[in-house]
Amino acid sequence: MSNNLKTCIIGLESEVVSDIGKMIKKILSNQDVITLGYSNSIVCYIPTREVLINGGYESASYITAGLAGQFYHEVEDIIIGRVAAMAVETKN
Repeated sequence: MSNNLKTCIIGLESEVVSDIGKMIKKILSNQDVITLGYSNSIVCYIPTREVLINGGYESASYITAGLAGQFYHEVEDIIIGRVAAMAVETKN
């Protein structure tokens, strides 16, 4: 194990589908990553683009949460992009 290994905890609101956690681990591959859902509230699933396209209960959970509409297909890009940006910020 490298001495340069860092532990990184990513806290996300609601229930995040597992593929988003896997993408975060891939981006932060040089760190020990713990991705946590339910970190602020439990409203609904945070879906990936694929989940939104394929449908199912995860993509429709916004209805029972009382949200105005379905997540944009870019929600995955927004979350992963912000995690990547924060990773760069913490290196400096």
